[in-house]
Order: sequence, then C-alpha cells, then structure tokens
Amino acid sequence: MLRTTSIITSLAMLAIVVSLTPAPCLAVVHGDVELLKTIALQHKANFESILTWKGEAFEERTSTLGDSYDYMLKNKCIFAYDQLQNAVRWNREPQENRCVTNGVTQRDINANYNSAMIKEQLSYDYKGAGLKDGKVTYHLVIGEPERVRGKGNHGLDPRYFFANCRSIPIHDKLMHLYENANNPKIFETYVKRVGDLVTVTGDVTVKGQPITEKFVFSLSAGGNLVEYYNKGPGYENHREYEYEEKSGVWVLKSFKKLNITHTKDGPRRSTRSINWSNSVVNVPFEEDEFTLEKLGLKYGDYIHDHKIGMLYKYESVLTDSQMLEVLDTIDMLQGTIVPENGVVSEEANEADTVAERLVPQTSETTHDTKGTRTYIYVIIIASALGLAGVAYKLTHRF
Repeated sequence: MLRTTSIITSLAMLAIVVSLTPAPCLAVVHGDVELLKTIALQHKANFESILTWKGEAFEERTSTLGDSYDYMLKNKCIFAYDQLQNAVRWNREPQENRCVTNGVTQRDINANYNSAMIKEQLSYDYKGAGLKDGKVTYHLVIGEPERVRGKGNHGLDPRYFFANCRSIPIHDKLMHLYENANNPKIFETYVKRVGDLVTVTGDVTVKGQPITEKFVFSLSAGGNLVEYYNKGPGYENHREYEYEEKSGVWVLKSFKKLNITHTKDGPRRSTRSINWSNSVVNVPFEEDEFTLEKLGLKYGDYIHDHKIGMLYKYESVLTDSQMLEVLDTIDMLQGTIVPENGVVSEEANEADTVAERLVPQTSETTHDTKGTRTYIYVIIIASALGLAGVAYKLTHRF
C-alpha cells in the first residue's frame, strides 16, 4: 500500500514539473519578426507612389561558356511606366553586338531595333522579321503579356525589378513569412538588422540538396531590395540594386545580375547590368505615350494578332469622322461574303478600294486631329471571312 502511494505521488510531482516547463519554441522565423511587416509596408507604399516613371537606360548583357562561347550585347533604351493605366513600354536601340563561337567572331547577329509594350492585358512585341531588298523588315506580335515577360528578363518593366527573382511582389512574400512565422511547413528563416539594412535568409533541403536564399533590404531607401543571392544544385544567382530618390519616391538607378549555371561543358556565366538616367517621376504623360507609333510601328508593317487569330497590315490612322465613313461603306456592302474558294467578289474589291481612298496616306497628324481618339485601318490577309462580319477587325480600334 505504501509503495502504491509512493508511485502515485511521484507521478503527480512529474505532472506538475512537466506543466511548469516552458514548451519548446516552434517558430520557424527567427529574429525580429515585426521587421518583415515593416519592410513589406514600406516597400509597398513606395512602389504604389510611383504613378508614372519615364527616362533612359543603358543595358549590357554578356554570356560566356569557357573558351567556346562569348557573347556581348549593349542596348540604349527609353522606357515609360504608368501605374494607373497599368501600362509599360520600352524601346531598345542596339549599340554593339558581338558573338564569338569557337574562336570565330560574328557581329550584328539579330541586333536590330526592338520594342515592346504591355497595355490593357495585352502585349505588343515589335521586332525584326527578316530581310527584304537588303533591309530589315519589322512586324508586330500581339498576344498575352507572357509573350514579352520572360523574353529578355521582362525588358524594362518596373514591376519585375521591384519584385523578387520569381516575380512575386516583395510585399506579398514578406507578409507571407510574417503571417506564417509559427508555421512548421515553411522553411526556416532568419531575420537580422544591422543599421538600416535588414537581411532575411532561408535554408532548405530539397531531395537531399541544400538550397540557400538571401534578401537584403534597405530601410533608408523605401524598403527596397538592395541585394539578392541564392544557390542550389547546379546554379548560383547574385543581384544588386541601387536607388535614387525622385519626387519623394525611390526608383532604380542601377541593377546588376550574375547567373552561374554548371553544365557538362563547364560553368556558363551570364550577366546583365542596367543603368537608369534622366528619370522623371509622377509627371503626367501625353495621350500618345502608349501607342503603336511610340513603339516605332511604320505603315506597311504586318501585325500578327494572336488575340483574334488574324494577320493584317498596318496602313494608317483614322480620325473619328473618317472612321464613320469607312463603317458606312462597310454597312452598304455588308451582304458581300468572301467565298470559300478565297476568290473575292468585285463588290468586296470595291469595298477595299473605297476604304483605301478614305485612309490618309501620310503619317503626319494635323493640328485638328491631335488629341482625338484614333483608329487603325488594317487590311485583313485571310480568306473565307464575311466583310461585314470582320468590321471590327478591319477597323481595329486602339
């Protein structure tokens, strides 16, 4: 009986000791967690304060693979970004292009003028299409934004540079860590502040392979990312950012990127550097800032419109009154159908002829037409389409 009582007493004492012992910390984010929220809100406030931004930039790219491959390209660029219109445009003018393959030097390989624009959830990619009579011909490709995002590292889209390497907004990533600081399912993260710099690092093992990721933010430069580094099996990335204050907000001044990929032929090193200059922030744009003319489109260039599945030619710009004349002409001939054999009737040819006469044959805009909404008249290169049925496509409104 005495022994039984002793055992019960011991168990009771053990239960008391266990209950008084602090539970082990389950947090996977170590350090000052509140700094994550501070940086996230500061970064978001700064970026949302950039209503408009335009200027110039000089871009340089290199790529090397041992002694067998050496590539270099330099571009002079202009750019414009409008947050309220959710639009961005950049134009590149190659300054130098060189490629050395197995000791043989080639120059000016595909180094042609090119430009791109993202507007109203569509991308406009203007680039060289080939040679005709010894001159470069150009065409415009219209499609989803992804057609130009991911080509050339998103061009000069600020939304790319003000995000992390995976194009996830900095605010969203940091708030995710902040709100899941005690979630054991996310990888272990460390937050450390030294002066105005806050470093966020994470280490994780995937299939037995260690992966390291590091972010460094500046509290004195809008909470922006100033350094990024990650390393995994077969690759290594390093990025550096520098900012300047314009009109009370922080915008990019320089960007450097180094990517090292290990291949069977040795390490491939790719670099990209951009220096911004003459930045103008939060000054209203002219109405024509995000137009095809600003991209450099010329009359006679072909347009591959993947959104409507059509190929047509850029002919001219119509005023509102000229647009009504074209529509009236199409209405008169709306009974005309292009036959299945592709032979166009005389009436359809007449419609084209009448419409072409209504199109001004000069690229100049008169004083009377400035500021008015414009329309693009296009010649559809397709068959088996009713003239009236493609009225919208014939007068593609921009």
